[in-house]
Amino acid sequence: MARDAGCGFMLWDGVSKGTLTNVINLLDADKKVLLYVAPKKQFFNLHTFEHLYQALNANGIKDVPRFLTSLGVKEPALQHLPFVTLG
Repeated sequence: MARDAGCGFMLWDGVSKGTLTNVINLLDADKKVLLYVAPKKQFFNLHTFEHLYQALNANGIKDVPRFLTSLGVKEPALQHLPFVTLG
């Protein structure tokens, strides 16, 4: 999907791994994403992985790398996040 799309509009329930995977794939392809976080009833314009980090953080997720890892997001996507040291 990310390869064929020009941009993305994602509706996230706050827990779905698939939605966040699609967001990450779109951002990795340098495509913009409009993310709606249903539990908070908020929209976020994402242009970079830093925007994703900020959106997740604004929704109460303080340890974003750990949260993404718990959803099964692979390490290559995590390297794009700010303030993350992998090792």
